[in-house]
Amino acid sequence: MAAAIVTRPADSARPASGIDRLAFRLDVLEAARLLEIPYLVVHGTEDEAVPVSEAEALAAAAGELATLSLIDGAGYTMNAKHPFEGSNHELERAIDLTAGHLGANLPERGV
Repeated sequence: MAAAIVTRPADSARPASGIDRLAFRLDVLEAARLLEIPYLVVHGTEDEAVPVSEAEALAAAAGELATLSLIDGAGYTMNAKHPFEGSNHELERAIDLTAGHLGANLPERGV
């Protein structure tokens, strides 16, 4: 799932305090551009909290290093309930995508 996209204010002068200072420090798109490792963005197409466009922007910021996987019909929590009532198709898909990404991109370590 993608975090809400917060971008740096146009004026590069460091804000004095408050939410503007936080936005200055949390430029998610710039952080994505600076990554030099493969990463995965998993997002539900029915997420009412974070628009799909933000997941798309995050993946686009890193170009070829990012993989965007949209899960059809999944909401913000991949349709999991609280308290947890068990898994479902959307949550299992997110888990499988994440495990596959980690398996393909983490270096093997001797035991």
